[in-house]
Amino acid sequence: MLIWYQNSILASIISMTGCGGVIAGITELFKDASNRELSIGTCIGLIVVGVLLVIWGKLISANKERKQQEKKQAAAGVPAGSYTPAQSPQADAPAVNVQPVKVSLSIATFCYLLATVFSFWGFYLYDQWQRAYSMDGASGGPWDPDRLAVLLILAGVCCLLNTFACGTTNKRQNVSGLFVAGFLGLIAVHAMDTATMYQHFGFSSHTLSGDGSTIHAMTTMPLLRVIAFLLMLLFAVFAMKGNKERLGGFVRWLWLLPTLLLALAFSKHLVDGGILDMLSVFLSKRNVQLRPELMDALAHTFLILGVFFSSFAFRSFCKKTAAAPVQPAYVPAAPQPAPYTPPVYEAPVQPRPAPQYTAPAAPAPRPVSQDVDKQLLAYKNLLDCGILTQEEYDQKVSELTR
Repeated sequence: MLIWYQNSILASIISMTGCGGVIAGITELFKDASNRELSIGTCIGLIVVGVLLVIWGKLISANKERKQQEKKQAAAGVPAGSYTPAQSPQADAPAVNVQPVKVSLSIATFCYLLATVFSFWGFYLYDQWQRAYSMDGASGGPWDPDRLAVLLILAGVCCLLNTFACGTTNKRQNVSGLFVAGFLGLIAVHAMDTATMYQHFGFSSHTLSGDGSTIHAMTTMPLLRVIAFLLMLLFAVFAMKGNKERLGGFVRWLWLLPTLLLALAFSKHLVDGGILDMLSVFLSKRNVQLRPELMDALAHTFLILGVFFSSFAFRSFCKKTAAAPVQPAYVPAAPQPAPYTPPVYEAPVQPRPAPQYTAPAAPAPRPVSQDVDKQLLAYKNLLDCGILTQEEYDQKVSELTR
């Protein structure tokens, strides 16, 4: 399974590299010892590094998405973390009992963390102890300690994912997608264990060669674990924000079923594996070293408790409770039109009469005196004598009559 992020190429490359490392490590672990190219420690380190790379890629993608949202808010003129008047914080709050969810998730986080610690501790003790229960006394059988080491380390990685998932869910008050990865890994681990047991025993019983006792349900018990973790995977998906309204009823009614299935399989494992006898010997005698089987039993115990409190938290998310009265969201009032005022009509203004244009009176003709006549007569005589030309005469006349 490869994880690709649409918003970040870097996160996709890192995540795909981690997924490839996890797949390669798991594939190498389940090979026969003769065909294995890498040591068990190298495979385990490859798986752990791959899981860390997947988590790193997820963090890079989430950080980039948050920055993109802040840029969109800044472009829209809404400062980051500001209160929008058209929205109400109470309206978006989930209608769940917050306190029981926080308490149950905190306990589940502690249980998953202890399951992780005991799983890794059991893998460490694996190098110091070799289990004696084998089909033919040689390695490679279903009771070979190599099989126990693989189950311990892979289950520890999945419990670590569930630890982070509980913390993220408790912080955001919304079911984290890391639960899907954690329970999907547990399904894969126990599905491979179921296939191994079926390959050796089918659905029949097994008689031990040492004391002649018969062990039943060799394949059914791992299969019950697969079903339990599959239900938890579905519960995590159903309890998410977009699905709990439609599918939350399944979680509210069946939330205790995975815990019962795991408890049944674990109780059968305690009896068939001789875990109780090992525990009594360890408590009664001094200077007895711990065995990886005891660490595996402790890891399973806290894993079952983590599943119980996780499913209770999922039920709380899906439970319909009477929420506190929500104040209506503040919406700014639309601007109201001004009240209607009838127009005020003024009295019509009488037009002013157009001004009458009076043409200026022509100047009265000046009276011609006797001196003028004498001069005109003199100019006439000069014209007749040829002393004045006609142009000069006309000029003189016009000057006198002007």
